[in-house]
Amino acid sequence: MYTRNIVILANSIKYSGHCIAGKDLDTGEWIRPINNQPGPFFNPDLQKLFGDPEGPSLLTCVKIPFKEKFPLYYQPENEIISGDSWENIGEYPLEKIGLLEDAPYPCWLGNTAYGFPDNIPASICNSDLPLSGSLHFIKLKQSENGLTISYKPHDNVYHPRLNFHLQNIHYNLGITDIRYPRLGSDDDVKPKSFPDSFVTMGVGQLFEERKAHYKLVVGIIHSGTGMQGNAEEHPVSCSTNNSNSISTGDHSAALLIPEQDAMQCVRNNDCVGERKLEKNGLVFTSAIKTLYEETGVETKQPGNIGGSKTSTALEQIYNLNQEISSLNDKLKDLTIQKQGLLDQVLISGIKQEGKYVLQSSTFRVRQLNLEAFKQLYPQVFMEIGFVKLSDADRILGKSEVTDLCTLKESIKYTVKEINSDNGMKGKKHE
Repeated sequence: MYTRNIVILANSIKYSGHCIAGKDLDTGEWIRPINNQPGPFFNPDLQKLFGDPEGPSLLTCVKIPFKEKFPLYYQPENEIISGDSWENIGEYPLEKIGLLEDAPYPCWLGNTAYGFPDNIPASICNSDLPLSGSLHFIKLKQSENGLTISYKPHDNVYHPRLNFHLQNIHYNLGITDIRYPRLGSDDDVKPKSFPDSFVTMGVGQLFEERKAHYKLVVGIIHSGTGMQGNAEEHPVSCSTNNSNSISTGDHSAALLIPEQDAMQCVRNNDCVGERKLEKNGLVFTSAIKTLYEETGVETKQPGNIGGSKTSTALEQIYNLNQEISSLNDKLKDLTIQKQGLLDQVLISGIKQEGKYVLQSSTFRVRQLNLEAFKQLYPQVFMEIGFVKLSDADRILGKSEVTDLCTLKESIKYTVKEINSDNGMKGKKHE
C-alpha cells in the first residue's frame, strides 16, 4: 500500500455515482482513484472514505491510500484505492492554479487528424493503440475561445454542454462536473456566455452503441473569481502572500503581479504604456508605479519612453507592430464573437431574420485513417504519435494519401442580404 497527496481537479457524474481525478502534488502526475471493481464512487462510498457523500470539491487536497496501479488503454491514470479513509489536508491556493496547467495538448485535443471534436473512434483508440493520457487541465478564455454553455435535450432532460474553440476547432462537449446539473423543460436552457475558466477535460469509457470514447468536461473552476463552477465562493485556506508574486496591497482591487514580470518591468522601466492601460486599467499602472517607488526606480510617463520626444524610424516600426498585433487580437475576438452568434442561431433553428438569410453548403474533407497509416508505416507512427494530413501529402503524395483517408462531410454557413427585388446581394458574411 502507498499514499498520494492529490489536488482534486475533477468530480464528475458517472452513471449514478462520481468519477474523481486530480494531480499528485509531489510528481504532477494525473491520478484517477478507482474502486476494486472499476466503476464510479457512489454516495455511501464517499461518505465512508471522505466523510462527505458528494466527495471532495475541486482544489481540495486529499491524502489517499492506494493498493496498485490499474491502467486501461483509454484511462492509463487509474489506480485502485486501498479502501482506507481519505484525509483532507487543505486547499490548493487559487492564485497558483496556473501552475497546474498542462502543456502541450494531448493527441485528442486540438488535432483534426485524431478522431472527431467530441469523440475518439474505437478504431484508433483500443488496446493496440492506447492513449498516453486521458485527462487535460487548461485555461479557456472568453475572449480567445468563445466560451458558451448550451443545453442538449435528451429524454425530456436538458444536458449542459460547453462550447469553445481551440486550435481552429469548434468543440461542443458534455459537462459532467457535479456542480452543473441537468435541467428540466421549465428551466432556462438558452445558450449563455461563459466566463474565463480552468477546465479539466477527460476521455470516457467506450460507448458501445457508437463504438467511440467521448470527450467530456469533468471539472470547471472559474478563474479570477475564487469560485468553483456555479457554486458559492471557494475558500482558499493557505496564505495569499505568494512567494512567487508581488501584491499591490490594495485588497479592494487586488492585483497579483508575477515576480518575474514585475522585475522585468523594473529593469525596462517602460511597461506602463497605452496598451496596458487600456487592457488592465488604472489598477495595473498604479501597482507598477507603487512598485517603482518602493524599489527606488524613477517612473517615466507613457509616450516619453527613453526620454526622447523625437519619433525615430525604429520607434515607428515598433509602434506599427504593436498596432498590427492589436488589430490581429481584435480580428480574433470578432471571429470568435461571430462563431458564438452562429452557434446560437444553429441551436435556435433560425433561418431568416428580416432581410438576412442563413445559407449552408456541404463539402467533403479528407480525414486520415490512422489505423491504416499505422499498418503501412508503423515505425513512423510510433515515433510521432499522430500524423498531419499535410505532412503525409508531402511525404507520400496526395493521391496515395487519399487512399488512406475517409471523406467527411462538412458544412459551411454564410449569411446573405436579400434585395428588395428578392434577389441576393453579392456581398455575403461567412
